[in-house]
Amino acid sequence: MTNPEPSQTSRDTVLAAITAVAPEAEEELAAVAPDADLFEALGLDSMDHLSVMTEIAQRTGVEIAEREYGRLRTIASLTDRIGAQVTPAPPGT
Repeated sequence: MTNPEPSQTSRDTVLAAITAVAPEAEEELAAVAPDADLFEALGLDSMDHLSVMTEIAQRTGVEIAEREYGRLRTIASLTDRIGAQVTPAPPGT
């Protein structure tokens, strides 16, 4: 069995965090383009944004500074941000 690409793992983590915070948005989430403002597309507010950042930190151990939140509004930007700090597990683990 091969390990998933780090970017796919990061993307899955982002999607899982959003779904954990806003389960009612799960079906709509699949239709959101990677570079679209997902909070606007899903009708999520600033508290949801904060909750998503907290959920990502809990799932990955990656702390995201509050000053970064404004630029982390797309699936692609969130995936890139956490992917830059998360090291994939070695094969066979």
